[in-house]
Amino acid sequence: INANYRERMNNNRDWIRQIVRRHEFNHKPSVADEDSIRAIFFFGHHRQSQFWRSLQDDLEDLKVPMAYFHGNGHSWYAEEPFSDWPNFWISQVDMGGIAPPIRVTIQGTTEVAQQYPPRRLSPYHVMMGPTIHVDRRGGTDKGPYSTSSFD
Repeated sequence: INANYRERMNNNRDWIRQIVRRHEFNHKPSVADEDSIRAIFFFGHHRQSQFWRSLQDDLEDLKVPMAYFHGNGHSWYAEEPFSDWPNFWISQVDMGGIAPPIRVTIQGTTEVAQQYPPRRLSPYHVMMGPTIHVDRRGGTDKGPYSTSSFD
């Protein structure tokens, strides 16, 4: 790994820490609590497992579901890659042109939304924790998702 790459990853870590510190976290937000973060999504190009592991201490204590979406391998999977960090998911999306865009939904906080929690409706639907629903809207593989761990 060259110095330029290390510097870029350090800058990325610093930026994520800075953004996270700007926001308050409430583990049970209500309609009146519009500023609380109920989930965090990251987007990138490559899997970067070591990068996310290096941020675990900063992010895990937030106790909100987090998902990192990337497209490096061009075929679908979603997994909880770290057995000791159950609120963190990594998902690789299908290559553009072979599958429709995914649709990600976070359960709302109103009384009506609480009556209809997200749920897995078919093999093309993935639940990331109790509040994040990913609809692949078709996709290309035969299975819903992988649950392998590789610490």
